This record gives sequence, C-alpha cells and structure tokens, in this order.
Amino acid sequence: MMSMSAPALDLSRPMLRARRFWSLLGAQSLGSFADNALRAAAIVAIASAWRAGAAAGDDFHVPVFLASEAGTWVGLCFTAPIFLFSMISGQLADRIDRHVLIRWVKTAEVLLMLAAAVFFAAGNAYGLLLFLFLMGVQSAFLAPTRAAMMPQYFPGRELMRANGYFQGVTLIAIVLGLAAGAVLVALEGGRTLISLTLIGAAAGGLLCAFRTPAAPSPGLTRMNWNIASQALRMYRDVARMPGVLWPMLGVGWFWGVGAIVLANLENFVAAIGGVSSDFAAFQALFAIGTGLGSVAAGAIASRMRDPMLLSGLGLAATVACSAAITAVSLDLAASAGPEPASLVANVTTGVATLAVLIVLTAASNGFFVVPLLTAVQARAPETERARVLGTQNMTNGGMATAMGLMVPPSRVIGLTPITLFLGLGVLQGVVLVFMWRRRAAHRQGGASGPASSPVPAK
Repeated sequence: MMSMSAPALDLSRPMLRARRFWSLLGAQSLGSFADNALRAAAIVAIASAWRAGAAAGDDFHVPVFLASEAGTWVGLCFTAPIFLFSMISGQLADRIDRHVLIRWVKTAEVLLMLAAAVFFAAGNAYGLLLFLFLMGVQSAFLAPTRAAMMPQYFPGRELMRANGYFQGVTLIAIVLGLAAGAVLVALEGGRTLISLTLIGAAAGGLLCAFRTPAAPSPGLTRMNWNIASQALRMYRDVARMPGVLWPMLGVGWFWGVGAIVLANLENFVAAIGGVSSDFAAFQALFAIGTGLGSVAAGAIASRMRDPMLLSGLGLAATVACSAAITAVSLDLAASAGPEPASLVANVTTGVATLAVLIVLTAASNGFFVVPLLTAVQARAPETERARVLGTQNMTNGGMATAMGLMVPPSRVIGLTPITLFLGLGVLQGVVLVFMWRRRAAHRQGGASGPASSPVPAK
C-alpha cells in the first residue's frame, strides 16, 4: 500500500490525537519491554551458568570468552543487526505507508518471540543468541519507521514534548523488562514465565500497531539493496543537510555510552561486592534516570530558544557524575566482604549515594539526547525523512557495537569495571569540549537557523 492510497491525517480530531499517541507509544514500549526482558534474562542465565561451572551440554553453556563478558556479546547480538539493516529499513519506510509497515514488523516480532521462548525454555544459549540477533534485525526495521511517524503525528514544537514522553515511557518499559528478565530467570519455573511474558508483550505491541492512524510515506519508487553504497550516499546527503549530521552523531554517541554501561554492568556489580540479583536493580536505576531526564528535557527544551544548550549542560553533568561514581564505587569495593552480598537487601550510605549518582548521570544523558533526536527528526527533509532516520539508526547501531566492543580491551589497558566509569567520563568531557567549540564557532560566524533551533516554531 503506497502513500497515494492512504488517507490524510486530520490532527484536529481529539480522538485521533489520543489514538496516534497511545497506539504508537504502546507498539514501541511493549516491544522495548520484550527486547530487554529477553536481553537481561540471557545475560543473567549465561553469566550464572558460567560462574556455576557449566560444562558442554549443560543449560546455557557457551565458551568462556563469551560467558565471561556476557553483557558485551548479548549487546552485540542486538546492536550489530541494527547497524547492518537500517539502510534497507529506512528506504522501506519511505516506500510503504508507515502504519502498514509497522504492523508487518510487529507481526514478525510475535513470531520471533515465540521462537526465542522455545530456545529459552530449552536452555539453549546458541539459539537464544541467534534470536537476539534476529530481534535486532526486527528493531532495525521498527526504529526508522516509528521515528518517521513521529513528525507526522506531532507537528512543530509538539514533537519535542512527544519525544520526551516517548523516551521516558519507553525507558520505564525498559526498566520493567530488565527487571522481569533478571528476576524471573532465577525463579522456579522462570523459563516458562519468561516465555509467556515475551509472547504476551509482543502480542500486545501488535494490537497497538494495528490501531496506529494513517501515516503515508512519500512513495519512494526505487530501492537500493546495496547497503554499502546506500550508506555512503545517505551520509553524503546528510552532511549537506543543514544542522543534521552533528545531532545525528550525538544521538549515536548516546547509544554508544549506553552500550558501554550495559556491557560493563554485570562485572561492575560484582566488583563492588554485589550479586546477580543487583544487576537488574542497577539497570533499572540507569533506565529510570534516563526516562526522568528525557521527560523533563522534552518539557523544558520545548520552551527554550536554544534547546541545544540543554544538551551541553546534560553532558557536563555526566562528566562530574562519572568521577563521583568512580570514587564512591572504589570505597564500596574496599569495604566489601570476602563473599558477595546483595546490595539491594543491605543498603548502606555508600550504596544509596551510588544509586542517586547513577540516576543523576542517567537523567543528564536524557537531557543530552532529547534535543538532538528532535533536531534530526525535524530538520530531515520530509521526502527523505525515513531514510535519514534509517541512517540515524545505522549510526546508533554502529556506535553501540563499536563502543560496546571496547569494554573487553579496556581490561587489558588497566581499566577495571569501576574505573571504566572514570574513563567514560573523560570521553564525555572530550565530546563536551567539541560541542562547546562548535557552538562558539557558530556564534562567531553569526550563523542562524537550524543550527540553533532544532524544531520549527509551527
């Protein structure tokens, strides 16, 4: 079904305004819940089997080099296909009506979750990793479609607020998914519970997708199936679009930082004396903080003349918080007993301080990313928006994959799971200096327009 046959959106109808919000939000957030429940359950199951000395043929057995850095490899299975397939998905979302495409993609999610549930119930780690990869493929097709629908559903400055709400609610769904995955896998009968949870969430997302209002595409007539040549073409085009390239790279950086944190987190919890059940709690703290920061950023930035200033302030806060997290965590590691103990069940002043710092760091990252994401969506030409957002998705997947893979080599150069946060703060500082220098050069040059205003005032 092409765009010429799809009815136009009448944004003035209150029922349609509610429907466009809740249907798209439900399709996205339930998918995020299912993805992260599967991801967290896989990390905990594989890492726990390794620590218990699983032998070949045992449940969730994989080689040591995979099991010892389970967070890295599980994350890679999810982010690598986003990098590989986003060029194709962006073109499809500019060719096929987007409300139709999102229904196809969510149907595929139900089928994939059914298969993943079978492998999880069987304790087959290799099958689980395979379907994590395929879920990454599904996400590669969902993200540009959903992101291209946002400016169609939420025009003008409404887009900034909508992005904040969507980011916040989606991260709440991620929190619940991470918690469900990490907790249920440890329960008696947990495999069955995980399987039913995954299938139920995917089915709910599909129902929401079928309620999305019409979102016509511009009707791209020709597909380029050569991923490399299409990527080169799109990056050249994006570089010529006013005010799109650097915000796109900034959103990709946000994804990369998240990949480092997730890949490092299981070992970080162990380094400060925690146990596997604390892993879900720390993931929840990061996701809650990012969600709160995103909602606040959407509300604040939509009223600012220069929302990019909010991105810079958020990034500066992450630098300070990263140093503080390192200092507090070193104290916790020094005072930890010889045997691991639950940090959540035995909250001390140090643990409470660390929890607050994690939430503040994550909230600051939310402030950083929302204005950048809105800038890319709003500034991309309407006739190429999904392809631009496919390029954004490829950037996200590429940077998340590359930066997630930096975690194992960081051990070689002497960074522990704790001091890795300090190294991450240094990298954030470098990005902040770069942003400041670009801002200063822009103001000295007297430029105006898209570089200073991410959303049209319409």
